[in-house]
Amino acid sequence: SPNKKEVISVFYENNGERFKYYNYQTRKVVDFGPLVKSAVFSPDGSRLAYFRSQGAEGTIYISAPDGDAPKKIFDTRITDIELYWPSQENLAFKTRSDGLDRVYVLSTTRNLTKAVEGEGQIDILWSSDGKKILYSVRNNGASLLRLKDLASSEDRDLNIVTAASKCSWGIGDEYLICSVARSGEGGEDIHKIGLDGTKSLLASPQKNIVVKQLMLTVLEEFTVILNDLDGKLYALKL
Repeated sequence: SPNKKEVISVFYENNGERFKYYNYQTRKVVDFGPLVKSAVFSPDGSRLAYFRSQGAEGTIYISAPDGDAPKKIFDTRITDIELYWPSQENLAFKTRSDGLDRVYVLSTTRNLTKAVEGEGQIDILWSSDGKKILYSVRNNGASLLRLKDLASSEDRDLNIVTAASKCSWGIGDEYLICSVARSGEGGEDIHKIGLDGTKSLLASPQKNIVVKQLMLTVLEEFTVILNDLDGKLYALKL
């Protein structure tokens, strides 16, 4: 949770994933059961959205963080929803059908709009204000970065070959910090990328890394990297 006092954990069991709530102060535990497939806190941590699926039908609920007082906001026949909560006003979810990944935005007033669609697997990274989506479509092994502005509906190709999961938004959502594969050799470099696709090299790690996930410290003094090659975390000074 954004308030750092609560957490939703995912447990992998023989019959699938299981979501559980825990409060660090009260030590309250809530098991959401086998039918809940995705859950996410609101940006201020005051609410929880979760997706419950049974058979050929599914429902999105909004509740208190521990699941109390649930309110149904959306019924669907989609059964593989992955939830996001990018802004106080809007939920979002990703789903896959007919070989396409799609991202939808669902307002808390139940207005549904399609934001992104792609042939292949889509990775997405929301800006901190929830107004922009950095996304990549992985097709035939290559991931190409694109930027969607929800306010203007502009969808821009950044001409960068990397996955959104290898990026982090910079201060003020004015640029990106991304790991990009070195041309013609192993390993990856860290670049600062403008929202117009211009890039500048920030660091070239000597250690051979393949970034699985990239995060920034608050003042952007360091980037924290989860290396897919050895499963270890590394901090790189920028």
